[in-house]
Amino acid sequence: LTLTLTLTLTLTLTLTLTLTLTLTRCIALYRWSSQPGKKAEDMRIGMDKGHNDDVFCLAFNPVTDHVVAVGKKFIRFFGVKEGVEDPHSDARDAKLSSHESKLWAKRGVFGKRALQQDLMCVGFDTDGVTYAGTSNGYIYRFAEQNMDLAVRAHWLGGARDGKECKVTALWYSPWRHELVSSGDDGFIKVCRYPCVVPRARAKEYVGHSSHVTNVAFSSDDSHVLSTGGDDRAV
Repeated sequence: LTLTLTLTLTLTLTLTLTLTLTLTRCIALYRWSSQPGKKAEDMRIGMDKGHNDDVFCLAFNPVTDHVVAVGKKFIRFFGVKEGVEDPHSDARDAKLSSHESKLWAKRGVFGKRALQQDLMCVGFDTDGVTYAGTSNGYIYRFAEQNMDLAVRAHWLGGARDGKECKVTALWYSPWRHELVSSGDDGFIKVCRYPCVVPRARAKEYVGHSSHVTNVAFSSDDSHVLSTGGDDRAV
């Protein structure tokens, strides 16, 4: 049994704990409470049980106020249904019956079957647009729940026709209007978004002797921070 815990702060300043159970392939959404003696099931808003395979990553979109989960050939969008005033009243029902859950859920559309790849990571821009990194080096863009752009960002061997590799992390800077990505190729790449020049090249940086596990802009967007895998470097 593998547990993934993610703490997020919503626009309404409500601290929410999102729990992923990869064995049961369910995602539960909790409204955090500092009250002593509060049980987890009493804080649960609802549970999403619509995953047929493993969940690799999930994140909260602060613009659209919903959660996005990605995994083996799927992307799924979900959030709290409108008109739900008391998030705790049917916590036990949400555990027992998925149709009584207070969460809405929509599956993302890839468009072409050939583009349906494993998605490893997810990020968002200031318009609420979703970006997802694939297991074969591409970055997909989803407007609403529909994919409308696919760009190859990472590959092994130094050539665009090189061996496929994973995109491990994505982060968007709202002040610089730049999207940074990391991959199993050991590169960190920064591209400007929106880009007005066709086939514009991204800035490429190498600072790790092996794959890069995560990447993010600093709080003031002045630096990019990255963590390595086998080299255990920051």
